[in-house]
Amino acid sequence: MSRESGGEPLDCVVVGAGAAGLAAGAILREAGRTFVVLEARDRIGGRAHTVRLSDGQAAERGAEYLHGARVATWEYVARLGLATHLASGPTRIGVPEFRGGEWWPEGASDAAGALEGLGGALAIPDGDRVSLRDALVRAGFSGDRLRAAEARMQILSPIDPTVVSARSAAAAWRLVAPETANFVLVGGYAGLWEALSRPFADRIRLECPITVLDWSEDGVVVQAGADQVRARTAVVTLPVGVLQAGTVAFRPGLPDRKAAAIRGLRNGAIVKLIVEFRRPFWEARTGTVPSFRAPDYPFCGFRISFWDRPGPPTLVTFLGAGPALAVTGDRDRAATLLLRALGDMFPETDVRSELVSLEVADWPADPWARGAVSVEPVGGAHFRADLAAPTPPLFWAGEATATDGGAECVHGALATGRRAALEALHLLRPSLVTDPASRLDWARYRD
Repeated sequence: MSRESGGEPLDCVVVGAGAAGLAAGAILREAGRTFVVLEARDRIGGRAHTVRLSDGQAAERGAEYLHGARVATWEYVARLGLATHLASGPTRIGVPEFRGGEWWPEGASDAAGALEGLGGALAIPDGDRVSLRDALVRAGFSGDRLRAAEARMQILSPIDPTVVSARSAAAAWRLVAPETANFVLVGGYAGLWEALSRPFADRIRLECPITVLDWSEDGVVVQAGADQVRARTAVVTLPVGVLQAGTVAFRPGLPDRKAAAIRGLRNGAIVKLIVEFRRPFWEARTGTVPSFRAPDYPFCGFRISFWDRPGPPTLVTFLGAGPALAVTGDRDRAATLLLRALGDMFPETDVRSELVSLEVADWPADPWARGAVSVEPVGGAHFRADLAAPTPPLFWAGEATATDGGAECVHGALATGRRAALEALHLLRPSLVTDPASRLDWARYRD
């Protein structure tokens, strides 16, 4: 594979080829270091996975948006020359709604009021000690308004609303709030991953899950199938769900605070459905809109992917938290629920006969993810920082380690991958300089 038990150790082994792992690999390559990226899947990209619709357009099974105009992803977009499209985002306040067996005009239900007041309800000083549910009740939410707000948060903080902290929910809400401009990559995240990894593609090993990671002050030894990889450092980007499952044994065990952070963070459950049709039959009732809602059903809204640009008639919807856990592992059940709901909403259309394709992205059932995103529970504001803290020669990355508002997002994962790689480089060649007149540059990281 690479440096095996008898050879000279690598400078670094990167565990995982998702956003964080690829960002770490790019830094290590720039620094001229020897490294390998080990990925359990048969592809790169992790929980940002692009598939293609009938005309070749991109659809995202996982992460989809660039949240705002200032996140870390834009650096890569600009440098790699990738095309983007300004999306309306999933949180447009007034959208058509199917409720009680009939269609309601824009903004006719409590949902609009719930979303308008959601940001203010979560902006509280004690948000780490208060659950999402309690924060909403404290702000006067009740009845349909409370249900609408919690339903919206089911895919942003996809765990029980009595468990997720208001602080965590507020950070997730800001990503998609009406004032936040959201963008998509026209070619999908696949284009970003291919371009980013191209300079070190020969150092990525797919279908290479690790089972044991031995670590000491002398470095690391990683067991991956029948192979061993020896390195001076490791960047670990495994999702929280995988860390919690114990499928990778750390020897010796991790420090108490690190282990407590892994136990304490929650796995958000999301099942995402992407369904392409022959024609946009919904427009007869909804008009040309970016989305519509159906609060009597477990799905969190229905987004129309190409409502404002050329592309096949495609709906995207989600099951989050409890509804996602109710169907995880049963693709047919999730698909049947969706098609029945659409049949109720559009009884004049034989929905199944209009179907071109239906993609079910069941992240809780994915063995290499075991959940869609990490979520902070009440009292868990310190968990991300504790997970991110270096334990040399192990350095930690991934969206769960983002402490600056980037958790649950690609941009957070990218930033943490860069951070962890720089931490590893500091150990490999300390960045502190003895000459106060000198300036740090990449040459100081080279042998």
